[in-house]
Amino acid sequence: MIIKCIVCGKEFDGRGNKKVCSGVCRLENKRRYMEKYRELYPEKCKKSWRDSQHKKREEQRKLDININADPKKKIKKEYIPEIFKKSIWGIDYSHCDRLTQISMLSAVLSQYNIAHLSYGYLSAIWDTEKYKSYLNRVLTLKEHEEQNIYEKTRFD
Repeated sequence: MIIKCIVCGKEFDGRGNKKVCSGVCRLENKRRYMEKYRELYPEKCKKSWRDSQHKKREEQRKLDININADPKKKIKKEYIPEIFKKSIWGIDYSHCDRLTQISMLSAVLSQYNIAHLSYGYLSAIWDTEKYKSYLNRVLTLKEHEEQNIYEKTRFD
């Protein structure tokens, strides 16, 4: 059945109750619809947005985490122990964004057979003591490994 697009006026082969010819026209139609809706119900739209922001803040307070956390943010300064400065891996780790830090830790935990944890799990426990304990174990191992390599190369 040939149908005329309600956005651009182009004729297309439509099925069912299609009103638009393409994805671009679909988005334009949705934008127009939402614009009209906001004009008709301005208070409802503002209230809905305020309620959603309020709920997010309440959840944030309950869980005591930052819901809108930027995944690229660096680890907080109070969590960077002095041990970071003792190994090259620790220095590299401290200069990476959060996503890379979690990936690095996951890879090293698997490499040393400490634990085989998924990225998702480590991301979920990122701000906890458990994550810090894994991180401290890895940093200690990396420090000893780098010292052993230094000792071997120094005497060769």
